[in-house]
Amino acid sequence: MTMADQLDRAVKDPIGLITDLVTDVEKELGAERIRAAVTAVAGGRAKSRSLAKALAMRSAVLTDGRSPAPRAIGDLLIELRKAGASAIAAPVCAECGKKLRTLQRKGQDWYCSVCGQERAECTACGNVRRVSFRDRKGLPRCKMCPDTDDREPAAVVHELITAIAPGADRDAVAPRPSASRHPTVLNIAREWSGPWNTTLAC
Repeated sequence: MTMADQLDRAVKDPIGLITDLVTDVEKELGAERIRAAVTAVAGGRAKSRSLAKALAMRSAVLTDGRSPAPRAIGDLLIELRKAGASAIAAPVCAECGKKLRTLQRKGQDWYCSVCGQERAECTACGNVRRVSFRDRKGLPRCKMCPDTDDREPAAVVHELITAIAPGADRDAVAPRPSASRHPTVLNIAREWSGPWNTTLAC
């Protein structure tokens, strides 16, 4: 079958094409088990066509497990190996070459959980480390540099509202918290006649 024929079949019969390409490599699993694994990963028509086209373009991924390739192919390799395939390669990390049972993807490449983590200069300490999270401005921070905000939440809400409606009353927008507990909670506690009254009211 020529490449043009395979690409045509990727549109007309994607599941069948994927199953045949896998069956050509994997002799231990029966066609039905392979088809079941393919169906579990292939999803809807658009995804199955995309998967079939990618495999038709580079079927060697079935034996070398190397990206660049769509995530669906990595998922297919994992699913086939779970089903007992021995000739099908596990996906491998693009950076360290580790065989993967789960994968992360950046662009068209697959990575293990260690290599797949983004590294960048922390906006707070300046060290190049794994990005633990991004601050309110979207800048990277490491786990050693939390993005603390000591502002009072009510003041922040009032500031945002007054940017839209400059004359807004602060207490109407975001009432100031009282020093004691919320009065409604205290009133309910005082009126409560159950055995926990003293605990709630104190």
